[in-house]
Amino acid sequence: MTKPVIECTIAVNGHKNQLAAMYTKRKICFIKTCEKIATKRGYCSGHYMVRLHKGKFNTTREKCSIGKCEKLTFGESKTCWNHYRSQHSEGSRRWKVIKNNPDLYARAKESRKKYRKKVRSIPRKNTELNAKYRTWWLQNREKALESSRKWKKFLTKEQKYKQHQRSNANHFFGGWENRENAIRRDCEKCTQCGITREEHKKRWNQDLHVDHKDNNGRNVQKQFKNNRLDNLLTLCVRCHAQKSAQEQRADEERLRVLQYGLDFTEKLKEEVRKRDHRKCVDCGISERSLRKRLSIHHVDGNKKNNTMDNLISLCLSCHYKRELSLKQKYK
Repeated sequence: MTKPVIECTIAVNGHKNQLAAMYTKRKICFIKTCEKIATKRGYCSGHYMVRLHKGKFNTTREKCSIGKCEKLTFGESKTCWNHYRSQHSEGSRRWKVIKNNPDLYARAKESRKKYRKKVRSIPRKNTELNAKYRTWWLQNREKALESSRKWKKFLTKEQKYKQHQRSNANHFFGGWENRENAIRRDCEKCTQCGITREEHKKRWNQDLHVDHKDNNGRNVQKQFKNNRLDNLLTLCVRCHAQKSAQEQRADEERLRVLQYGLDFTEKLKEEVRKRDHRKCVDCGISERSLRKRLSIHHVDGNKKNNTMDNLISLCLSCHYKRELSLKQKYK
């Protein structure tokens, strides 16, 4: 059986989306040149926005008059939608007001001069070499771009990876030589498990890691980085991850000791839970129903007061409520 063709309410002669409109019961935009399906009040989304903004629109649209823009005009203006927005935005309106007022225009010029002086006063390394290279690059821009494109085309994947690795080494280790010297000193092997450089590349598809012993490497300012050979260690991915995890646990323990003191241990927590029969003091819910351990709360808010009278076992929701009440009290 053939499907019955549903006639569209609007005349759709000369449109490509005629069959789509017939079968889906959707209308096409009122404008003859537009072939998009209508969304609001018989117009497509673009013409609907024009209609809201101006009330009228051009059926014969021309190219934008600004520069080499090839987009079609917007509404009755002679520009496209992007240039229309840039001309009629808040920033452009403010700049027009400043230009018309001579006092404001003079202030704007002074502020620009001050900003340029500040930027120029900042010390930069190798300013003369950078200026020479910049002038040469501006004069021979096309040649420089072509040479960089040709150079990148002939590079293999391994060469590109090495280039990326060297840029990272310059950022984190102060130079590619420091990293390579540390790996060669350790005979191109992991100092803990003894895996070689070639085996590491085959297994994990990356080079051996170099770790800072005192952790003054990646997330530290340039002044405090310690990139000496005595401070560098070659490790594989697995050993490096284990070492970083141990250091993180040690940092967490130090913070816990500083915050709660040495007396607040796991044994003390278990004693408090047993005393309260492993139930929340406020709501009475048990650990078995929660499938989690109850948290320990300090009643007076002093986290270094770890006596049994000051400690209570609570669930997470009740613990959060108690903490909020303490914060409001001591505000």
